[in-house]
Amino acid sequence: VKRYPRKVAISQSESTILTDMPYTIDFELNSIDSSDITEPYFPDLVKGYNLDVCKPKHDWQSKSFPNCNMFHETNLAEMKFLTSGTVRSVFELSESIDGNVNKFVYKNLDFNGRHDVTPKRIDQERKDAVVLERTTSSKFIPSIHAYCSTVVIMEHAPRDMESYNEKRLARNITISPLDRLKIGIHIASGVADLHSVDFIHNDLHEQQFLYQDGLFKLNDFNYAKPMYVDKNTNETCKISEKFSMGLFGRSLEELQYKVDYEGFTPVKPDKIDVWMMGNLLYTVLTDLQV
Repeated sequence: VKRYPRKVAISQSESTILTDMPYTIDFELNSIDSSDITEPYFPDLVKGYNLDVCKPKHDWQSKSFPNCNMFHETNLAEMKFLTSGTVRSVFELSESIDGNVNKFVYKNLDFNGRHDVTPKRIDQERKDAVVLERTTSSKFIPSIHAYCSTVVIMEHAPRDMESYNEKRLARNITISPLDRLKIGIHIASGVADLHSVDFIHNDLHEQQFLYQDGLFKLNDFNYAKPMYVDKNTNETCKISEKFSMGLFGRSLEELQYKVDYEGFTPVKPDKIDVWMMGNLLYTVLTDLQV
């Protein structure tokens, strides 16, 4: 049963049929000019699991929900640049209907030469879209309106938690303990709703929470990991190798792996998010950074 049921219109046409990942050897070799060639088989794109033992928990974790016609109907000339992140640029789209102006966010893979379009990059955008689609019942995760290859259109939010806190602290504005508790609940609810669809975020920090309509909403799932299960026992697999992120703010087990600590023990994937969420809650309660 969905806790916060709501309808999100992404197309006026028939329901989108699930499609397999469009990765083939021909696609990889003929369509992508990159030295960073990644195996086109979906599980190989998800590092950290022992694929001899583990498999995706759900078939849909390797599927996509494209509705590319929405982008052909979009007037890109009217887009307004907002910001850019590690791998994506963010634009604002406006749509006027009966005098009411609706704003949306258009996210696209950054084509300024920093990042090649590889199966790995395309899969990151696919994960972002599939997580947004699967969590449409959550009020603590933004709504998605369209997805195609390297682009998503999603709910608009005026600022993120980092800019919210920077402006507040610059003006010496304090918030009450009750409001800090509410923000903590927003953070924990977004993470819990994400874990409920068997994905982890894998990159939790202030910039990943958008402020909209009085709520902080968890966003940016292109570095997310699906949870895998043991092929025989169906128990959640632990991540035992190839942690993909840097060292800042990471869990103890990830740091142990990075420095080749002899006492390293594999960790359940959701515990990585819980560790990083603790860093965020500390910041919310104290206004200090970890």
